[in-house]
Amino acid sequence: MLESVYGKIEHAAGNEISLSIQNIWSIKIFCPNAAIYALNQSYRIITEMIWKEQGPTLFGFENQEERIFFRSLLKIASIGPKLALSIMNHPREVLLDACRNQNPSELLKIPGIGKKTAQRLISEIEMTAVPQGANTTSLNMELLSALENFGFQKSAIETALSKIDAQDFTHGLKDALKYLRGTHATVRE
Repeated sequence: MLESVYGKIEHAAGNEISLSIQNIWSIKIFCPNAAIYALNQSYRIITEMIWKEQGPTLFGFENQEERIFFRSLLKIASIGPKLALSIMNHPREVLLDACRNQNPSELLKIPGIGKKTAQRLISEIEMTAVPQGANTTSLNMELLSALENFGFQKSAIETALSKIDAQDFTHGLKDALKYLRGTHATVRE
């Protein structure tokens, strides 16, 4: 897996940047709000590679929290990578407020979102985008995502994360797994 790339921005428009790596090659990366990147400046871009029939597509993010939010959006039925980027172009707090207040009109302003997808977002985004009862630091969000990928239930993960003192990802994952094993937490089927 390609965790991140470092290079100089050659082009940035819409949801797309071109990143020159050591002036040897240039790669296209789709990202939310590419306008934040200044031309001819160097950046480390956190990445997510998605493989489809046409081949790999690289998606980039400013930080780990953005990537985790992107991954959580992809878990919602009928939301693919391009629609997830479109959603991420809107302030996250506005999206979460619309979901908490059950206000689909705000979500319908997003290109590609219809009534059914708006309702699906309202019912699912809060459960996937922001861990409830857990400290929402970048580290805890990474741990939550990793433990979900292992199949643990979200409520058990949140409890584990509230009980441990994670200083880094490796130790946090080890401590959370030890806690989850000790409580005999169930794994999703």
